Amino acid sequence: MRTNKLWLIGLVVGCLTVSGLAQTGYFESEPNDTRVQANAFTLNPGDWIEGTSWVPSGTDPDYYLVRTATAAPAIYRYRLVLTSDIVGHTGEIRGQGQTPADPGP
Repeated sequence: MRTNKLWLIGLVVGCLTVSGLAQTGYFESEPNDTRVQANAFTLNPGDWIEGTSWVPSGTDPDYYLVRTATAAPAIYRYRLVLTSDIVGHTGEIRGQGQTPADPGP
């Protein structure tokens, strides 16, 4: 059994946000092995998602739909950080298909 955490860290250019003081942990629920079954979370800076993979081979993918909470207008930088005790354990960011905008003037 392994436990993984995804941390959402929000930084305002030039200073840390104060809202990161009230951190919340969210825990995955099964099944979340496909995009359709993804666990949905709205995170504030400093919040985290914790999940456990029950398949020793590492073939148990976990999907999360991660949104950021509403914040005051500013320039923000958000990061997802994967921590795991398993050597070589990796994460991916898989986005939805996007259509580019037409070139503007």
